[in-house]
Amino acid sequence: MNESYSNYYPIEKVRPSLWYVAFGVMVGVFGTAVFIWFLYDRVIHMADDFQRVVVPGRAVMEFRGPGNYTIFHEYRSVVGGRIFGSDDNIAGLQIRLVKLEGYEEIFLEETPGRSSYEFEDRDGYSLYDFNIIEPGSYLLEAWYPGVGSSATGKETVLAVGRDFMKRLLTTVIISIVIMVVSWVLAVIIIITTMVKRKRNRQEVLAYQSGRPHIAG
Repeated sequence: MNESYSNYYPIEKVRPSLWYVAFGVMVGVFGTAVFIWFLYDRVIHMADDFQRVVVPGRAVMEFRGPGNYTIFHEYRSVVGGRIFGSDDNIAGLQIRLVKLEGYEEIFLEETPGRSSYEFEDRDGYSLYDFNIIEPGSYLLEAWYPGVGSSATGKETVLAVGRDFMKRLLTTVIISIVIMVVSWVLAVIIIITTMVKRKRNRQEVLAYQSGRPHIAG
């Protein structure tokens, strides 16, 4: 009984193992999971460090660094354990920002395009942009005309944050880069594995075809 020598070197022995293909897929899936987690975690907490004031009213705000800041109307918010929820209509509300040292009023410019956010317990949209040159203490006050800055009225919340859109875009870009890089690595691993397997299979077949039969 003759037995082909190829039986001693079956095609299943082709290297590298298909497990490397599975590993490549896992790299891509892992990168996608990191993309989703990083984007969600960063965005959902992006407004946590905003400074807030209930208006009509006033509050001293500390700006620790120079840069571009934005005032948002946070019509759904939580401040000091109080829950605020109202429509987004604050027509007539006057807002002023003053540097306490020297009582210099800061110019507030209406945002050219409305940016908004919707988080777990906070919804808001941009009202004004302003630039802080010197860090320090600033007084933000808001009131409705004719009733004074300290009078009661339709209460809502103003929130102030720094470089909101820049931080948001940076987060999105970093998240996308993480996912793209992971899938590029995954594709490289998969293609490299398949190319090596093809070459190895050809070598095995060539080797097998050149061997004599072994009598059994």
